[in-house]
Amino acid sequence: ERGVDRAKGMAPGERIPFFACGLSSVMHPKNPFAPTMHFNYRYFETDGGIWWFGGGTDITPSYLNEDDMKHFHGTYKQVCDKHDPEFYPKFKKWADGYFFI
Repeated sequence: ERGVDRAKGMAPGERIPFFACGLSSVMHPKNPFAPTMHFNYRYFETDGGIWWFGGGTDITPSYLNEDDMKHFHGTYKQVCDKHDPEFYPKFKKWADGYFFI
């Protein structure tokens, strides 16, 4: 959860023992009509027992194919909606700001 004090109970400047791992993958197809895809997922855990996941996925077409974009965003919307209908618009807004060129 964003805004959670992950250093709760720690003195200012004290090191927070933690474990972290992640997975990142990029697909660069030879076919210029197939979009480049990227995902990055990570897991963090403090010795205090606080843990969280992060990451995301993006699609970068060389040639815009509206059907590809509808499929990509539609799939993620379906997954988000299973958990909370407010997730997709919230996360898409973050992504649109982050990936703005």
